[in-house]
Amino acid sequence: MPCLKGRGWTTDAEIGAHRHIGFVYVCRASGGDLTAQLAEVASTRWVPVANLAGLPTPAELPELVAAAARWATAHR
Repeated sequence: MPCLKGRGWTTDAEIGAHRHIGFVYVCRASGGDLTAQLAEVASTRWVPVANLAGLPTPAELPELVAAAARWATAHR
């Protein structure tokens, strides 16, 4: 279940100026081991959905994550 998080122009040292479209995906592992792609993430941690609203995130993110968690629960 992809949810559009945001889009706009950004610049970074590796790619330069480009249009960025961010998505949040809700996924369920069907087996095997999950391996973090550490080159793609920084300063990450797992937090309970209920604690997300207390973190410095974009205003729409806590409800987006809560909706995704409800969807995942309903589609077990």
